[in-house]
Amino acid sequence: IRLFTISKQNEFCWTLQNPRNCNDKEVNVKPTTAQLPTYIQSENKIQSLSQQQIGGRSLKETVKSFAVKSRLGIHPGKPIKVNQDSYFALSNFCGITNLSYFGVMDGHGIYGKQASDFVKRQLPTNLELVENCSTMYKSSSIIGGSRLMASRILSGASLRISAINAAFEKTCKDIQNVNFDTKLSGTTSCTVLIVGNMVVCANVGDSRAIMCTVIDSEKKKYQVKQLSQDHKPNVPGESDRILKSNGRIEAYKDIKGNTIGPYRVWNKTNNFPGLAMSRSIGDSIAHDLGVSSTPEIKEIQMHPLDKFIVIGSDGIWDVLTNEQVAETVAPHIKNADAETACDDLINKASLSWMKCNCADDITAIVIFLTTQQQ
Repeated sequence: IRLFTISKQNEFCWTLQNPRNCNDKEVNVKPTTAQLPTYIQSENKIQSLSQQQIGGRSLKETVKSFAVKSRLGIHPGKPIKVNQDSYFALSNFCGITNLSYFGVMDGHGIYGKQASDFVKRQLPTNLELVENCSTMYKSSSIIGGSRLMASRILSGASLRISAINAAFEKTCKDIQNVNFDTKLSGTTSCTVLIVGNMVVCANVGDSRAIMCTVIDSEKKKYQVKQLSQDHKPNVPGESDRILKSNGRIEAYKDIKGNTIGPYRVWNKTNNFPGLAMSRSIGDSIAHDLGVSSTPEIKEIQMHPLDKFIVIGSDGIWDVLTNEQVAETVAPHIKNADAETACDDLINKASLSWMKCNCADDITAIVIFLTTQQQ
């Protein structure tokens, strides 16, 4: 899998404000707070990343267009800041026509950027080459990870979910052997796999995915389906696991004892690690206190009135409600203008953050759908 490259063949363009010429070279950009750059990936219509079809398999097209944008945040105490968000957007995943795979990762800690970047690259690879997939077809003449993986993805919900779980599990093991410290650094991972008219969302952490249904376009009535749950330490079920592992759940407190900010996970007797989520990839110290790396997976069938999906880091969701996000993207349904929809969404979130004189890193993927009964 080739990620974050510019290629004439695949018609991908990554830009800072304006499109660059496609020249089949990797883009390496070191943003500064003065630039406030927005990284862009978009396609008016998904192009083939691989023309090979696995065993002649293909799916009906359900993705009309998509765009991805990520903007560096601002922190008054950090004049030189790195965007710790990462993402991937893969069409014709595993060589299957119209199989689409998207993900947003939000890193945290000193090595948060390295963690999110690692997962962005490793998770799709592990999903395609899940260990033990060959045992399902050991008597088959088909050879190769992609062919076997494709069979799992297209073989029904239970096999899809088991493959995704295995890919996450392997990625979490892989990150333990990297050349950067993950004791106090890690990342979220919110992914959406679109298999025909089925949407499979797998989430670890507090990034989020939603799908919007148009009830009445003239009256601007929309219904939002939240595909993922934010994994916060104080959420019932999540808190139980942490407390049983001798963890402590509290928000920061000022010198007067007033709470500041979100609930965090702490050692029972010491003030570390202070992680503001109950699931993550990496964060080995927090995992000893009940923080989990197991994804929460939901599979739902698309309805013909489902028009778009938005996946975002908490730089979106901390300042905008699901409904505000839907109302921002919905005007672009008619033209399926995912890039402009992304622009509007990133800008709206940025303006909301400016009221706080700071801004988190903001990443959004907008996917317009061509839904139909199958």
